[in-house]
Amino acid sequence: MDGSKPIVAGVDGSASSLQAVRWAAAEAARRNVPLRLLMARALPRPNRFEAMLAPDAHNALLDQARQTLLDAERAATEQAEGLEVSRDLQVTAAAPALIAASHRAQLVVVGSSGLGGVAGLFIGSVALATAAHSKCPVVVVRGDDEPQRVERPIVVGVDGTSLSDPAVDFAFETAAIHDSDLLVVHVRSGRGDRSEEAREAAEESVRTAIAEQLRPWTDKYPKVAVRIAVRTGRPQPLLVELSHNAQLIVVGTRGRGALAGIALGSVGHALLHKAACPVALARSVTAPNDPEVAEGPVDR
Repeated sequence: MDGSKPIVAGVDGSASSLQAVRWAAAEAARRNVPLRLLMARALPRPNRFEAMLAPDAHNALLDQARQTLLDAERAATEQAEGLEVSRDLQVTAAAPALIAASHRAQLVVVGSSGLGGVAGLFIGSVALATAAHSKCPVVVVRGDDEPQRVERPIVVGVDGTSLSDPAVDFAFETAAIHDSDLLVVHVRSGRGDRSEEAREAAEESVRTAIAEQLRPWTDKYPKVAVRIAVRTGRPQPLLVELSHNAQLIVVGTRGRGALAGIALGSVGHALLHKAACPVALARSVTAPNDPEVAEGPVDR
């Protein structure tokens, strides 16, 4: 990951957004990189009658947005004193702006619900769209308002294929930066197990294969304490349960909105809606026709 690139935090004025800003500020301080606060607001076009009644309404909305960014900057600098913070206001939809910003970021951080406090709405309309096309990992901040609980392990879900590699890479790097333990989790269906002994033998075989798959990262990050957990059953409840004692849970995405491996379908949505800690989505496959969205800042 390019250490010169900033962390981008999405801002919308909600409590969830401020929680994400504080998490992003703590992470930027740990990585010794700048924090870029990005607020994208698609302003409605008034009709002729509305424009006559309120000619300054557009400017008033922009002024409100600028104040929201200032409040976010204050929260960031309170969280990480001395952190380099920039503000960016764009008149556009949030997801395209965040996707464009991801081309020059090492991490994009967003809240788990948008303005209005409707849980899941921000996830569905912005965070998943950003994760599907982002050029860098995306963190959706969930759980309590404690920015980072570094005494807890980082959890990464793997499916035993190379699709998990970006998630594994991000998880190892983050664990090294945080000086945290790493729990690598694989959940198998158990179909075909005829006995308890067969299940245990199958799990041990998978554990050995995953240990070999992780070798490039265990060699690169020898100080990261790694534990591999292979379980039989359904990944959705297990990963949600593990999130209660984790500081971050990491899964891979294929792009185009499809969650890969153990994060496929309902599992990914369960984590984003029910996890008790922030969820990181690291893209596994580069899609050929990603939108190159031109940025049009109003303020810097």
